[in-house]
Amino acid sequence: MSSEYQLTFSANSLAETGTYKLLEVPADLSTWIEAQLQDPETASSSQLCIKGSTTEDAVLCTANQTYTLRAVSLSNSLLVVSAGSREDNHADASSSAVDDLPPRVVIHDQLSDILELTQTIPKLHKLDSVLKGSTYSGEEDEDESDREDEPVGLSYDQALQNVQASQGELDAILKRRRVLKLQGRLRPVAPAHLHTILELILTQLASLSLGGRTHDIPFDKLAGALDLEHQVPKTVSWQVMEWFGELTPGVEGNRWNMSVPGMVKQIGLGVLSPHKDKPIEQNTFLKAWKEAVGDTFEAAAALPLLSGNYLTSKDTNTKYASDRKTYLTYFPLDSLAMEPAARFQELFLTRTRWKADEITPFLDDIAVNSRERDKLLLKFTRSTTDAEGAWYTGRAMYMG
Repeated sequence: MSSEYQLTFSANSLAETGTYKLLEVPADLSTWIEAQLQDPETASSSQLCIKGSTTEDAVLCTANQTYTLRAVSLSNSLLVVSAGSREDNHADASSSAVDDLPPRVVIHDQLSDILELTQTIPKLHKLDSVLKGSTYSGEEDEDESDREDEPVGLSYDQALQNVQASQGELDAILKRRRVLKLQGRLRPVAPAHLHTILELILTQLASLSLGGRTHDIPFDKLAGALDLEHQVPKTVSWQVMEWFGELTPGVEGNRWNMSVPGMVKQIGLGVLSPHKDKPIEQNTFLKAWKEAVGDTFEAAAALPLLSGNYLTSKDTNTKYASDRKTYLTYFPLDSLAMEPAARFQELFLTRTRWKADEITPFLDDIAVNSRERDKLLLKFTRSTTDAEGAWYTGRAMYMG
């Protein structure tokens, strides 16, 4: 192979300058890309996209993951080149002379940095802002289809285009935050209204002689009763039941397989949510929770289901520690800031110190895995130990 080349600049070099980027792909993403290339049918429905406005740092999204893009300077410059034609470069030379000339290489661009990819959590600030004011509360929205003005809320396609998250992550977020799709628009359901719908579902199961069933529940029968007797539209019932179970087609219509933990958890949050400013005694809360879910499901009502949504405190007005009652305060994870520095600031304004098992549930959504979560703890907290065990306190560097 010849070690000599003739370098020439592209005829379009001025236009091509700055149009090329070198992307360093992590191993997991490289494997995914190679798999798509091996299967043309899958590749046609899979894509990589870069999201971000001019005021945002860009992210790269696959179908299910989001990556930050960071430019890293290189110690040496790289040239973007392509193989040129000897004949084109030596049009005036004879064919025999051309064969003796070195290969031609065309320079298109020069690179002095590469783009690094790092997996990250979705950036949801834009979603939070656009969903404000579009809450669905039930009755007042029933006649919305008759309105002539623009439907309330953001469309799903608009959210997918503008929110810095993959489609899989966006779908999971909308489900976790209980966002309905109504008339093509995204509408967060009011927590109190969702609580009412879930209680009505359990009540209707009993009245339809379906009480105790958690699988193979006839959707049309249940949703029809909710619509007729309680004015819950079927389109709302369908989405709510998808959040708390699985809907599958059957010979006699769609069937619903209920997620008991999911239903019981959400009803528990509905019982606890009024106690954001006024704590409720733990046993009193558990009794109310079990009454709300009924005898059939009361065994599933356990505090670990609500992890990341409440704080505990002790009654200090009693003489003996053994007599001190435990109180619960509603403190939902979804109400906290997504930016790590702001998250830790909120946590340490709420409490000056935290035990590990208390603070970690409030960090899981801002770290892609436990290793990244531990890095955040190391950056924003100090660890101390006393007779009660290990504690985390703030480093007072939240804006750094």
